[in-house]
Amino acid sequence: MTQNITVEYHPARCIGAQKCIEISPQHFSFDGEKAVLQGAEQRNGVQVVRVHGDPAQLKRIIKAGESCPVNAIKVIDND
Repeated sequence: MTQNITVEYHPARCIGAQKCIEISPQHFSFDGEKAVLQGAEQRNGVQVVRVHGDPAQLKRIIKAGESCPVNAIKVIDND
């Protein structure tokens, strides 16, 4: 069974702690100052991407969002 989520990342809030990158390097990278959400499109200063996969696979990106010390990552369940 696949699950669909939307990830919203607010780079203006990011302090560069890199927790998201440690937990989910396939979705986040580092530009030298802040995280970058891979494959995202920009919407009013927010990086947004839809991710499809099995729940076990998406668990890491959800954990990455929960680990952000400044709540710059929001994960929305589309199912």
